[in-house]
Amino acid sequence: ILSNDKIVVDDKFGKRTEFARADVFAISFVKPLFDRPDSKPWLFLVSGDVLKLTPTSIDDSSVAAKSSSFGRLPPFKIPLEFCQAVTWSQSTDPIRQATELHYLLNRQKDSDLLQLRNGDRIEGEFLSLANGQIAIETAVGETKLDVQRIRYLVFNPDLISKPKPSTSFISMTTSDGSSWKLSNITLEKESLKAESVSGFKFALPITTLVELRFFGDHAIPLSSLTPEKQTIEKYLALSRPPTMNFNVLGGRLMVGRHPFASGIGCMSGTTIEWSVPKNGQSFHTSVGLDRASKGKGSVRFEILVDGESKWKSEQIGKAHV
Repeated sequence: ILSNDKIVVDDKFGKRTEFARADVFAISFVKPLFDRPDSKPWLFLVSGDVLKLTPTSIDDSSVAAKSSSFGRLPPFKIPLEFCQAVTWSQSTDPIRQATELHYLLNRQKDSDLLQLRNGDRIEGEFLSLANGQIAIETAVGETKLDVQRIRYLVFNPDLISKPKPSTSFISMTTSDGSSWKLSNITLEKESLKAESVSGFKFALPITTLVELRFFGDHAIPLSSLTPEKQTIEKYLALSRPPTMNFNVLGGRLMVGRHPFASGIGCMSGTTIEWSVPKNGQSFHTSVGLDRASKGKGSVRFEILVDGESKWKSEQIGKAHV
């Protein structure tokens, strides 16, 4: 049983235990995690959702999209105002993919943009996606293009709305690598009923779930807190500031086969300091080399409280001379 106020589990001996939902930080499901980035279509929402969905139609109010991995699921209907970008084709190289994603999610021009597979760019006012064709109004009139010619679509940032901010939400990872930010969930038999913070409702088989993380009064993501101080040691004259909820290149946080919807990407030699929130009692974290490192280099992590070392990791990765 999983609802907004309680979680009930049966252990392997049949013993049933009930927990208050507010007391549970995370639920992990035993199954393979996301393997690697691929070139399938992805949908990016301003709420931080990264969804492996293929848009089938887009009008002036919503995006209808099908799951690329779970073909039997009904279409998702997502408010257009919360959509930042769609990629139909992206590099499988994690470094190039990260730099492209940073561009897509941080573009500031007041127009919609189509990037074609041949490298051409078309800017204007996006009109629709229907019957496999995208229509866009440009300075020379309306243009229609087959969607198979498009690499990505970036929506005008001036027309994007942000969902109402909330400190209470659920971060969900599914086995296709999608990251979802949810406001409500309930479990009905073998189906998870969910509502996104972006306002759309959907259902997923429980077999697609990898992890649920619950944030609210009892758990606060570190990336939501403003650091008191941060210092960065330059490496080969290169210095990049820590990035909240992305790696230092602006791409998705991913350690091994595990994507993270929230977290901090930073370079080695970085020190970040926070004040402990009022009533803070414990600290939980996962650390590792981001996939964008391509397995090169090595790093050690250390946690200090009031200058005293409380935890230090072993060397992660291989040192290269």
